[in-house]
Amino acid sequence: MKLEYVSFSRLETYLSCPQKYFFLYESGLREDPHPSAVMGNIIHYSLERMVGHNEDWRKAYDKSYQEHNLNDFQYYKEGISIIESVI
Repeated sequence: MKLEYVSFSRLETYLSCPQKYFFLYESGLREDPHPSAVMGNIIHYSLERMVGHNEDWRKAYDKSYQEHNLNDFQYYKEGISIIESVI
């Protein structure tokens, strides 16, 4: 078995249950992430682009949102609200 990436969570999963590790990381049967987890990634990306790269967070947010193919406008508005509450 060749490891592409080692993280604490992967190691912890393997040590707690090798079969769970297999299904999550080796079998290719991963479930799609929950939309709220995707939104967390989009928000994090947008803030990272703003702070770390001096880019417009809204452009980064829109780009990332489109790339993740979320079709729920409610998530879109909530994400903007979250970012605006911390900047």
